[in-house]
Amino acid sequence: MQLLELARNAQRLFAKQEPREKRRLLNFLLSNCTWEDGEVVATFRQPFDMLAETANTGGLVGAGNGAASSKSEIWLGN
Repeated sequence: MQLLELARNAQRLFAKQEPREKRRLLNFLLSNCTWEDGEVVATFRQPFDMLAETANTGGLVGAGNGAASSKSEIWLGN
């Protein structure tokens, strides 16, 4: 339950942190970031990569797209 609460408030909590703590968290979550077509593209470390993919796929499935990957099927129970 606490993990879900943290996830729901993550953006607000991140905004309150000092720059040093923000950098520490980003280094923990991300392995690499690139700049493509005027946007930052983040590469997440494991297991955050699977969570991010599941969240994106879940949004697509919820929108009626029906797209799913083998990784997200584990989490979504498909």
